[in-house]
Amino acid sequence: MWIERIDFAGYGNISGEKIEFKDNKLNLVVESNEYGKSTIASAVWAILYDFPESGEQPSEREARRPSAASKMPYIASIDITTNGTRLKVIRDFSDGAVQVVDRDQKNKDVTKRFRGPNGEDQVGLKLTGMTREMFRSTCFVGQRELDEHAFSGDSDLTSLFQGIADSSQPASNASHAIEILEDALHHFPHKGKRNRVEVVMRDLEGQYYELSDKIKKLESDKDQIGVNISKIGKLEGDIVDDTEQAGANEYFELCLEAADTDNRLIQAQTTLAKLSELRQEMSSLGNMDGFPIDSVKRVEELWTRRQSRQEDYDRYLEEMAPQLREYESHEKHAQDRFDGLSEFSADEGKRIGVLAVTFYNLQAELHDLRQRRGDRDPDVGSGAKPGAPAQQSLDEMEHENARSYVALIDSFKEAIADAESKIDKNRMFIFDVEEQKKTKKVMFVLPGASKKKEVELAEAEIEKCRKQVDELSTKIRGLEGRLDALAQKIGLASGKHLVAQLTGAPMPVNKEAEARASLDNLIIDRETTLAQVKADLEPFFVKAGRQAWEINSDSATELADQIGKYIEEQRHISSTYSAVKQSKQQLEFLASEIQNIDDQLREIFVNAHLEDSDNIADVHQQFFSKLASFHRWQVMHTELRKMETDMSSGFTPDELPPQVERLETMRMEIFARMQELVEQYPNIAEMAPPMTPPRRMNLSGGYSSKMYLDDLRRERDELTLAVRTASMNHDQNYLAAVEELEQVSRELNNVRRAKTAIELARDTLQRLSAETYEDWSVKLNEIAKEMITNIGLDFDHLHFDSDLRITARKKSDGQEVNASNISTQLSTGTKEQLHWLARMVVSRFLSKGNPLPIVLDEPFSEADDERFLRVMQFLLDVLVANHQVVIFSCHQQRHHWLISQLTPEQTAKIDFARRTPLRG
Repeated sequence: MWIERIDFAGYGNISGEKIEFKDNKLNLVVESNEYGKSTIASAVWAILYDFPESGEQPSEREARRPSAASKMPYIASIDITTNGTRLKVIRDFSDGAVQVVDRDQKNKDVTKRFRGPNGEDQVGLKLTGMTREMFRSTCFVGQRELDEHAFSGDSDLTSLFQGIADSSQPASNASHAIEILEDALHHFPHKGKRNRVEVVMRDLEGQYYELSDKIKKLESDKDQIGVNISKIGKLEGDIVDDTEQAGANEYFELCLEAADTDNRLIQAQTTLAKLSELRQEMSSLGNMDGFPIDSVKRVEELWTRRQSRQEDYDRYLEEMAPQLREYESHEKHAQDRFDGLSEFSADEGKRIGVLAVTFYNLQAELHDLRQRRGDRDPDVGSGAKPGAPAQQSLDEMEHENARSYVALIDSFKEAIADAESKIDKNRMFIFDVEEQKKTKKVMFVLPGASKKKEVELAEAEIEKCRKQVDELSTKIRGLEGRLDALAQKIGLASGKHLVAQLTGAPMPVNKEAEARASLDNLIIDRETTLAQVKADLEPFFVKAGRQAWEINSDSATELADQIGKYIEEQRHISSTYSAVKQSKQQLEFLASEIQNIDDQLREIFVNAHLEDSDNIADVHQQFFSKLASFHRWQVMHTELRKMETDMSSGFTPDELPPQVERLETMRMEIFARMQELVEQYPNIAEMAPPMTPPRRMNLSGGYSSKMYLDDLRRERDELTLAVRTASMNHDQNYLAAVEELEQVSRELNNVRRAKTAIELARDTLQRLSAETYEDWSVKLNEIAKEMITNIGLDFDHLHFDSDLRITARKKSDGQEVNASNISTQLSTGTKEQLHWLARMVVSRFLSKGNPLPIVLDEPFSEADDERFLRVMQFLLDVLVANHQVVIFSCHQQRHHWLISQLTPEQTAKIDFARRTPLRG
């Protein structure tokens, strides 16, 4: 068979195009995947056989449907020549319709020739002699069908060849028949369901045994009916009427029961009365819950200690009373004389004295400065003449002192500058260390101990330098004050003017204005200092109970003197009355101990629910009075608990009131029944009691004759009901169960016979298939021997055994590799070539009468260049002579390389097929 041409109206992504092929040529279609290479390849078998039905899964038919945008019909056709007849097969994939026309007879419709007996589509089957699956497994090799994903080993490849052998003739498909028989065994139909035949048999056997047991049970129940009827007859004989003797027996039983009831009633009433008496007496004692009985010993110990402390306190107080009165009188006199000064210390008095002296000196200095400024105001512009030498008004000693002052001031200023430089340097060091600490904290590193010590040294150095600066500044101010005094002595405005004259430095022209400004600055400075001194004195005046407006040098001096006198007075009193003071402290200690004991006692008394009182002795007496009541309450509580847990009567005390009512009701009912019996049998009271207990009655009288008769009647009624139920159940179910058992037995036998028949047919077909495999293996080995010598592989022998399993033998060492090891021991390229060669052997065997085209879709993608070249040369030299070969590939560069490796004769057998637009 020769494929001449394929026309695509609309198929996949190809619309309005055609492609032509030549016979006895290797037709090479080189296109990219996205441009339809595999689409054209699939069209070959799809047009011949149509797509298979795929159930609910997305089908190949839908995958190849043209897009709605193309607006082309889902139709393709193929022109073929087979056995000298030129045919065209046109297939509409949208509805599966197919048409076959004879091109030699002016496109005559010959579709009927290619339909089966029932009108089914057999176009591909009758043109190729193969089913769709057989064609796709032999002559058509799809993309990547030869790699390890297509054949996982011996089982898949062997199953493929066995299936081809079984289905080589359409009328006899042993493999399919065996599959159907196996399916029948695994999905055996029974009552609308499908299960394994063994499961069906097991279910039927279970039903059979259940029905057999049911029938046996019904037969057993029927036998029991006769036994129960006999029992009913015996019970009827045992039941007697309620005679006068039976009434006498009942009367005697009622008398015994009445006596027992009276006894129990009296016992319960006595218990209730005693309970009520106990509860009333306990209620009269008051609430004793939570009484601190465990604290009694503690109270006794505390009270004994309190009495001891009280006695010591009273004795000390009596012995020291005169001395205490005298001491307290002196102390009160001192407090009255120095009112408000008791809180001051000696240091505070000294501090106030210093502030008072400072206050006085500042006031005097301010007065002097203000007076000087007032004296100079009327004579503005007068003073020393500019340039007048200061030495004229100073003696030699003052002149030397002034120069010494200036030199000292300069040296002090240099020392201050040096100290401030050290302060700045140490501050920068501390700043750097702090920054390092922050960085180390971020990096989770603890700062070193050495840095911490260096920081402490730097801070100490800063503090030392500050003190040095303060001391030097104080000295400079003192020296400047002395210079100011010398300047004032000779009529200069300030010490600066004096320094300028001593050093020869120029002074401002308006010296008088500068002198006045200097005086103003001095006055402001002294006023500020005075205000600070006053602010320092204010807290002391407030503490002494005096007003802030009273603060001046005299009042401050007076306050300091009074504080000193008060402290001296206190020292005198303490030294004079030291023994009395110690006694007073001892009394205060005893009083605090007594108070502490009272607090502890009151806490216990509160827990005992006693009323608090100022007189602790009264509360103590109440505690021990309540203790006596608690002991009585405890005895009664124990007795009450014992009675409440007493179950000798069969009930707890709380359950007794309803039991008393029940017993009284029972007593009334007993006497009422006794009265009924007396009225019914007047002489019953004179009748002798039975010598033995009534029949079926135990010694305690718990089972009466009447109760016995009632039990006999109840047993008779129950047996009668059981007989009726069993009879009805037997009549309704026995025959139906027997019929159902027979039906299940028939079904079980039918399933067993069907299973035996199916297994026999399956085994016979398998035996016949084995004979077919044996015949095939001989013919396939002949073709394989011819082809493997021409393909130039690393193997010199390809063998099919009786089960169509393949074995290949290596040229190098003669090692045989079976199908199960091909996938694991050989490279991908070699494995693909062996699988492909095996399929080509089967294809040649099946198409001897009508050579079929070989369609290959990228079959050797994993082969190296050497193996690829050998396979292509095999196709050109061997297969093309008897078969039309069509190869689809996307490796254009590789095929150009192939052309360069072939001989001119081999190149002439290659035809590059391309798609072209449809005309008309």
